[in-house]
Amino acid sequence: MAELIRAFPRLEWNVRFIGTADGNRLASLRGEPEMLDEKLWLAVNALFPLRYREFLFLRAASQAPTAKLLEEMGLDTGKIRLWVSDFGQSELRLHYLRSTQLNINASPTLFVNNSAYGKRIIGGRLVREECGAAETKPPFCGKYPVCFDDGDCRATGKLGKCVKGDSGRTVCEFRNDVSFKLTALIADSAMSSPEKQVIETMKDILPGAQVRIVKFSSGEGKKLMAKHAPETLPFIHFEKRAEGAFRFSAIKGNLEENKTPEGKSDGFRYRKSAIKENFFPLRKEKPGVIALYADPMRSDAGKAINAILSDPAAEKRVIIRPLILNNPGESPAAVAMDKHRAEEALRWLVLAEEFPKQYHQYLKRYAEDPASTYWFTWLAPIGIDHENFLRRIEANRLKINQYRENTAAIQSPGEAVIMLINNRIKVAVSNETELESALTRINKEF
Repeated sequence: MAELIRAFPRLEWNVRFIGTADGNRLASLRGEPEMLDEKLWLAVNALFPLRYREFLFLRAASQAPTAKLLEEMGLDTGKIRLWVSDFGQSELRLHYLRSTQLNINASPTLFVNNSAYGKRIIGGRLVREECGAAETKPPFCGKYPVCFDDGDCRATGKLGKCVKGDSGRTVCEFRNDVSFKLTALIADSAMSSPEKQVIETMKDILPGAQVRIVKFSSGEGKKLMAKHAPETLPFIHFEKRAEGAFRFSAIKGNLEENKTPEGKSDGFRYRKSAIKENFFPLRKEKPGVIALYADPMRSDAGKAINAILSDPAAEKRVIIRPLILNNPGESPAAVAMDKHRAEEALRWLVLAEEFPKQYHQYLKRYAEDPASTYWFTWLAPIGIDHENFLRRIEANRLKINQYRENTAAIQSPGEAVIMLINNRIKVAVSNETELESALTRINKEF
């Protein structure tokens, strides 16, 4: 980014920070040390705006702690720390609120002209793009390398190589690559678009790809479903001749042979494990049904359940069910944890089916103390006889294995909270902000 500022010094450049704000309580991925560092950045920008870009250049190139860097710059560190004490928390909170409102949860995320930059952020690309788009090119552009490596050289359907030109400046040379059809079958309505980044990467690696995006409900989409019968979407299909592409070996590990329902080989498909599924086309559609699946052994589940049950509209609309990991592990600790998970999941299922009026009352207590071994103390206060409840648990014990198999079909490794919309659309929820955003969209769109 420093390169971009050097090329276009009049560019307005802002660094924003990502985190969550719950009232005045702030949280970031790496905790307090990271938040203190961010406050120091904000202090430099507020107190010494004319030297902020200098700070960014030095920060980008140095491994020294920020506090040490400020001393080396000769800035008044006492003044900076006083600003951090007086204004750091409130200013950082504004940054976190902004990132939440924009639904930004990936670092780095780049906005250009206030729009999300969808391409990969790699060295020099932005400078070259801006130099190419500028009506009046600054002298910097004429001296800037056209490329740094082969990956910088891109042209539709061609392979690029970065070489040193006659003037000593690096330039790109191109040659044709194997042309093939790449078809992506996607959901008409979904809460995410995992295929976009995959296709962008494929076009970089295999420039001969002729990409088609096909909607599930379209005539062509129905033909593709009948031919390939994918269990999940996005479904990305590579024509057989793709294996002749120059860099095919770079993606081969993410592919598997595609076979039609009749068992015939028909090119390649992107492995299910290599792309996040967001739609289950073979499941029966249940319009208006919203279900939240949560791993009973994770605190994340408690937060998600509390968010649902504290919202009267969501409590009425969202069905809550347990999620049982499909890969619990084989260590003694993992086996013991999986046993506790299955026991708690069975309690939820029995409550939902046989004690529906008390089910949410139980979950509210669970959300306050997830995975508690004192769950039995919650029964009497909500009007359930302990002995009778245990009898119902034993009577339903065989259901848990079938339930495990059913939920395994909708989850991927590491997922603790999942939402399923209309029994087809999947949303993997990793934090409270994502859940809140999903509920907002569901209320508007479904």
